[in-house]
Amino acid sequence: MDIPQSEINQLRKQVVIHIDMDCFFVQVEQQLQPSLIGKPVCVRQYTNVSTLIAVSYEARSLGVKRGMRPEEARELCKDIILVQVESKRGKADLQKYRDASKKVFSILTSTKCVVERLSIDEGFLDVTSVAQSKLKDAAKYQFIETEPSQKEDFHQKNLPPNTLLYGLQDHEFTEDEYPYFVAAQVAHTIRTEIRETLGYTCSCGIANNKVLAKLATGHNKPNGQTVFLPRSMDNLLSATPISKIPSLGGKLGIQITNDYDCENVKDLRQYSRSELNQYFGTITGDFLHYISYGFSTKKVSKRELPKVIGCSKNFRSLTRSEVENWIPSLSAEISERVEDDIIDNNRYPLSLGLGIYLQKGSKITFERQTPDSPKITAKRHITKSKLLTETTTDPNEISTHLINLYHSIGSPEPVSAIGISYSNFQNGKMKRSGTLESFVLKKKRTAEQPDDDVVCTGWKPATKVQSKSSDVEVIDLC
Repeated sequence: MDIPQSEINQLRKQVVIHIDMDCFFVQVEQQLQPSLIGKPVCVRQYTNVSTLIAVSYEARSLGVKRGMRPEEARELCKDIILVQVESKRGKADLQKYRDASKKVFSILTSTKCVVERLSIDEGFLDVTSVAQSKLKDAAKYQFIETEPSQKEDFHQKNLPPNTLLYGLQDHEFTEDEYPYFVAAQVAHTIRTEIRETLGYTCSCGIANNKVLAKLATGHNKPNGQTVFLPRSMDNLLSATPISKIPSLGGKLGIQITNDYDCENVKDLRQYSRSELNQYFGTITGDFLHYISYGFSTKKVSKRELPKVIGCSKNFRSLTRSEVENWIPSLSAEISERVEDDIIDNNRYPLSLGLGIYLQKGSKITFERQTPDSPKITAKRHITKSKLLTETTTDPNEISTHLINLYHSIGSPEPVSAIGISYSNFQNGKMKRSGTLESFVLKKKRTAEQPDDDVVCTGWKPATKVQSKSSDVEVIDLC
């Protein structure tokens, strides 16, 4: 293992909770319609061409999966109940799910832990400092009746209900494992409050880093929690396929398995850190080396607000004129959401981005702005963003900016998806363009979270811009 001992000591002190709402969209619908509770329920976006975006565990037990078409689901379960997402401006309106998500994260941020919002229904909490603080005065907490030095009180039998200790049975906690015991209690408290306050169940994973905590969550779903202790790490990594590690489920994971003879995570140890850096580059190589021993340097970063507010729409095929007709509708949606975010969170965005996805087989070719630059060809997807001198929430102004961006990349067609986004948020009051009346007379809507409101495989938000220039264009080719 080529990791400095001092760094290992620091990484071992970390305790992270990953929280994932159980089939979140379904639970939101069940709370709105209690008669759906306990039944095989699926959520879909559209009636004409649509796949299932959320599936209850009752339906899953019958073989129904996310991504299936409704007719396929009915073949497996004749009594399945399909709930359709409401539409607004010709596209799915996910606002009620965003509202529910905001309530969940309000509970998470009240814990005094560092909270990182990962998506609309999951996030991370760094409970390291909270656990250490609780242990300093352990006798005050009902789950530890005596001083922490008396190890006999740290037994599995005292863990919260439905808590799984991976690979271990009845045992005493060692002193360096006490924080995991406390983290299990914190996770249970959060899950209980979410259930009693909002009616939703969720699952948690507890480990010394984000990667393993997210992996742990899947071991005890739904409505459970799993703890990965350091002493069980070798057994865990030996039994975990490469593809199960977050970020290794795609082409990279397949390459590692096929070309480097690594079926499970522990197999990566056959290669040195320098060899992995040589094969995969420094960043990926270091990640693989660290995770093969159960470590990760990815820390929980405080992110309670979205970095990007965006919306998108998928299509079978759009012509150039149809794209220009759809942009105003998307502009109106993002206008509403940014208005709310400005007022609720006292910040404003400066970068406005457009993303265009072409049909399979199509390519985008255009000239760069500099004289000596060659033509650039993108296979399918391009995002382009503009840094604004003044933030506008006027949908007409937003639409004009976006249409100009579309023209600047050659107005490609046929288009299979359009996405727009606001990013590069600044704190405080702003120079403002747009309708002052709509700013003052705020309608009661909820500020949105980042890049998970769109059920669109492979969609990427516009590149974040950081520049003092008033007309900077950033192009991201995929």
